[in-house]
Amino acid sequence: MKPFLLAVARPPGAIAHDERAAILRYGRLVSSQLEALDLLTPAMRLPELTRYSGVIITGSPYSYLAPVKSDTHKATEQNLQNLCSFLLARDFPTLGLCFGFQMLALVAGAQLTRDYPEEMAAHTIQLTAAGISDPLTGKLPRTFRCYSAHDDAVTHPPESLTVLASNPAVPVHIGRIGAHIYGTQHHPEIGRTGIALRVSHYAGTYFPADSRESVLAACQRATVEHGIITHFVSSYGVS
Repeated sequence: MKPFLLAVARPPGAIAHDERAAILRYGRLVSSQLEALDLLTPAMRLPELTRYSGVIITGSPYSYLAPVKSDTHKATEQNLQNLCSFLLARDFPTLGLCFGFQMLALVAGAQLTRDYPEEMAAHTIQLTAAGISDPLTGKLPRTFRCYSAHDDAVTHPPESLTVLASNPAVPVHIGRIGAHIYGTQHHPEIGRTGIALRVSHYAGTYFPADSRESVLAACQRATVEHGIITHFVSSYGVS
């Protein structure tokens, strides 16, 4: 099978390491089947897509709507926007996770807003009618829980973006752009180890710092859905 390309929008560290390990696990891939593209370097080159089965774009601590941005933040966003334009023009099989989805949607013509934030938790998400009939998301349960925590979210989706899942707090939790480009506002790659890392890291950002113990306990009691990664890889993995 041709490898998948992991476009990494997250600085190195424990969360980035867990993220890659989880995508390997839920994608049922071995390490050689997931090649990395570092979006943090200013001189990033666009990939040769014929080498790959598909692209997975990671989450990130960066926010497009942040009022102040470091040079690395700016370089990452510019690299990712260039990559998203490249992928969208070719309708190349892609799965964007949280920040990855936001940037895909933005380049496709959506807007981002801070009107639909979610605190860190295992949120309940429902497929839309389009999501139930979609060849990829139709394999998911109609209602499921998944970890999510974000300030930015997609709004005013263009005609090219089909809303596949939502909940009362977030109108666009899964979207498909064109025929083969998918994105999730939530984090199907996060498991129990990953949520513990994030609760520790983001205490005071996505929830009050003094709630860390209760937030972690609630998150780890939840059963969450990872299948979109499994189904994306199995649907688009090609020899």
